[in-house]
Amino acid sequence: SLGHETGDQLLIKVCERAKTFLREGDIISRLGGDEFLILLHNEPNDMMIFEISERLVRGLSIPFDINSWEVQVGVSIGIAKASDSNFNLSEFVSNADIAMYRSKTAGRGTHTVFVPEMMEDNKRKLLIASSIISAIKSNEFILYYQTKVAPDETIVGYEALLRWSSDSLGFVSPAEFIPIAEQSGKILPVTKWVIERVCKDFEPLCSLNDSKVTISVNLSAHDIKSPQLVMFIKNLFLKYN
Repeated sequence: SLGHETGDQLLIKVCERAKTFLREGDIISRLGGDEFLILLHNEPNDMMIFEISERLVRGLSIPFDINSWEVQVGVSIGIAKASDSNFNLSEFVSNADIAMYRSKTAGRGTHTVFVPEMMEDNKRKLLIASSIISAIKSNEFILYYQTKVAPDETIVGYEALLRWSSDSLGFVSPAEFIPIAEQSGKILPVTKWVIERVCKDFEPLCSLNDSKVTISVNLSAHDIKSPQLVMFIKNLFLKYN
């Protein structure tokens, strides 16, 4: 929002300030985007790692003055030990990355130490993300229609609620798979499936009621960013009358 030059200056100043919280011999580098990698030498103990992380979190929360702008940033830190990955460099960095995303989930201004259980959690997320499109094709998703009832106990509408019973994963909660679909960029195909399913179910649902009913569908904020969604809905409404 403040332009690329301000963004570049921010990255430089973040690196310069972060260096002041490190020890002699520690190395800081930029992986890409807004991600930095810090290598701590001489196998610091847990207390030292905690203190360095706290210094980074507190120090980088102080606003930066860049091109007359006061820029506030937050930092999420993932901590990994080389020994936990048998000193495999790629796995080492991946472990730190997994821990860092756990910190992001918990909210900015936190640091998280990698534990092997996180790897299993990460594998499940990847498995869910990779199974979403095949689940649509295999009709593993199903809609439940929760009734909306007036004070006189007449049904005035329904809310379409998505459920997923996977052949390989079992029942997957929407609280689990919807955020993963959003993060992996696969929420729009899910939303399109839901809307079309509602259109197909609309006539039989209406036939169950004496008066007109309204069916509500939940959208993701990611859906709203899609420029073709409105036209997709309009075409479906025309197709299904």
